[in-house]
Amino acid sequence: MTWFLAAQRAGLGALSLARTEGESRLCEVVLEDLIERLDFDLAVRGARAVPVLADRTLAGAGVDYIVLGSRLGTEVMRRMLSERLGRAALPTYFLAPSDGGLWQRHCAALNAVALHSVEAARIRADVLHGFEVFTRAAEAQPEVRGEAA
Repeated sequence: MTWFLAAQRAGLGALSLARTEGESRLCEVVLEDLIERLDFDLAVRGARAVPVLADRTLAGAGVDYIVLGSRLGTEVMRRMLSERLGRAALPTYFLAPSDGGLWQRHCAALNAVALHSVEAARIRADVLHGFEVFTRAAEAQPEVRGEAA
């Protein structure tokens, strides 16, 4: 679990720092909350994330896609871990509230982007780069031996 939390913290931290000047992100409050929760969860475990950085700034819509979309997968993990560990044992990262309204707003904003436009190409490229950042974040974290989920 510590490795996963550290990888998430490093990846989200990199996305947070990859801000494009003057661009807004729907996920900003969610992103800050998740980072704070991960910092807490890691501190409880006596661990810290090894930071990574994005190679460039990322489109706000690309970061929104990654952050808000990841909440859907996290909800699936939360349910599974809650059954296995009990809700009281869950890291606070898994207890973050879900805001489907933000995801719906994000999807509506994406639907307004012309499919073959320069903006759409940038969003796609930045989402792919964001996924690469998470791969590097995962690879940068030390393994924690003997730790159960």
